[in-house]
Amino acid sequence: MINFLKINLNYVAKIGLKIAGTLFSLLTLLLTFISWDDIGITSRCDRLLILVVILCIAVIIAIGFLFVKKCNVIWEQGTGKIKAIYGDIIKIAFPKKRKGEKIVVIPVNTCFDTIIGDGIVSAKTIHGKWIKNMNENGIDTARLDEIIEQNIHKQSLQPVGTHSKAEKPKGKQVHFSQGSVLPVEGSKGLTYYLLALSEFDENLNAQCSKENFVSCIQSLISFYDRNGQGNPIYLPLMGTGLSRVNLSQEESLSIIVNMLKLNRDKIHGEVSVVVFSKEKSLVSIHNI
Repeated sequence: MINFLKINLNYVAKIGLKIAGTLFSLLTLLLTFISWDDIGITSRCDRLLILVVILCIAVIIAIGFLFVKKCNVIWEQGTGKIKAIYGDIIKIAFPKKRKGEKIVVIPVNTCFDTIIGDGIVSAKTIHGKWIKNMNENGIDTARLDEIIEQNIHKQSLQPVGTHSKAEKPKGKQVHFSQGSVLPVEGSKGLTYYLLALSEFDENLNAQCSKENFVSCIQSLISFYDRNGQGNPIYLPLMGTGLSRVNLSQEESLSIIVNMLKLNRDKIHGEVSVVVFSKEKSLVSIHNI
């Protein structure tokens, strides 16, 4: 909680000043009808104390807003909107009830692997959690592979190479270019954009450079522009974990938001960058 307040001091100060300004304006308006003497406040110390109390009230209200507000609208024009929100990308990807058409971005490796564990897909990643939830929703690994292959054919995605069994003894050998986007239809109005972000090195470690990370986000935005049909899209923070881009949460948020802002002419729907709620003490959505 202390760290959460610390990283949001600028937000608290900004909102607090606005609230204080409003309260001081109301006080000034009141004093046009009655004087300090009329309400029994005669000493300068008492008047100064009232001003301090107003400032304290403004700060308390601002802190209250901070804990309640889970969304920050960064840019908006016409039907386009860029937001940063606190939430859980997996809960958004697998809602209990249908809430209209939505797109959820799932960062995956360039092989579009579906095996959790065995050094292929970590169960701790969004990729792994997505596979697990697909399985729990009645789509087993074999069926998921079929769906992915069907969509690769439908999108006319061309592989850029094939790993040998020696290089990659488990999982899929065929791999695609970083930045490839594969749409997969889910249930309850969901469409998943599988974003090929990380590729395997000679030690079977998934990795992605910062330069390629930026290119992948650009590719995603362009794909959404062509195919999103204005539907809301949700992006998790990427490049912070096992993809080995080595970005902090704050850096990931900044890069993604800045890329979206640079390409705002391609934003025709509501784009939400999702910061995991349990990590809100690590990164602020209010200081962008």
